[in-house]
Amino acid sequence: MRNIKEINLETFKFMRDNLYSGAIADILDEKGFRNQAMSSAIRPLTPDTVVAGWAKTILSADVYHMPKPGMEYKLEFQAIDSLKKGEVIVWGSNYSEISGFWGELLTTAAIHRGAIGAIGDSNIRDTKIILKTGFQLFFKGFRPLDSRGRNDVIAYDCRIECGGVVVFPGDIAFGDIDGVVIIPAKLAIEVINEACEKVKRENKVREELKKGMSLPDAWEKYHTI
Repeated sequence: MRNIKEINLETFKFMRDNLYSGAIADILDEKGFRNQAMSSAIRPLTPDTVVAGWAKTILSADVYHMPKPGMEYKLEFQAIDSLKKGEVIVWGSNYSEISGFWGELLTTAAIHRGAIGAIGDSNIRDTKIILKTGFQLFFKGFRPLDSRGRNDVIAYDCRIECGGVVVFPGDIAFGDIDGVVIIPAKLAIEVINEACEKVKRENKVREELKKGMSLPDAWEKYHTI
C-alpha cells in the first residue's frame, strides 16, 4: 500500500478503496483515542456505503415554534451552500427524534457542491429518492416530518458531538458497514499510514490462518487479530 504524505481527494479515494473502520479504530485505540467510533445507532444507508472526507460540522436543536417568514432554514442553507469539495457533512442533534432532518433536496445540493457524504445522529426522509443518487449517508432512523418548526440549525463549522464522539471541523470522517470513526485532524496522516500497515499485517495473518497457524501463534508473530 502507498505511503500517505498529505490529505487530499486522492487520499479519500484510497481510504474508501483500501481501509475499513475497524483497522482505523484499532490504530486510534493504540494511540489512546478510545472513543472515536460513533454509537452503533448510526448506520449506513446501504451495506456498501463507504465515506471518507473532511468533517463539515453542523449543530442542530429541537425547536417548538414556527420560524418567522424569511428565517426558515437560514443557517441550514448557509451551511450547505458553504460546502467544499471533499467534505462530509456531520450533523449533531443529540439524537433528535422530532423530524426527518436530512432529505432529498439537501442531498442534491450537497452533491452539487462536491460533498462526499453525510453523517448524522437523527432521522432522514425522502429515502427512496436519496437511494437513487448513490449519496453516501449515515443516520439514525427514518421519519417523514419536515424539520421546519421542529429542528433548527443553530451553528456550523463548530465543535459538535455526533453519535457520542466529539467532532471538530476538518477532522477526518470515515464510515463503512461497521460504523463511523472520526480521526482527529492532527493525527490523520499518521493514523492512515498505520492503518494501512495494519491491513497488510491482517492480510498476512489471514493467509497464515488458512494454512493452519494457531491464533496464539499468529498473535505472537504479528500482534494482530
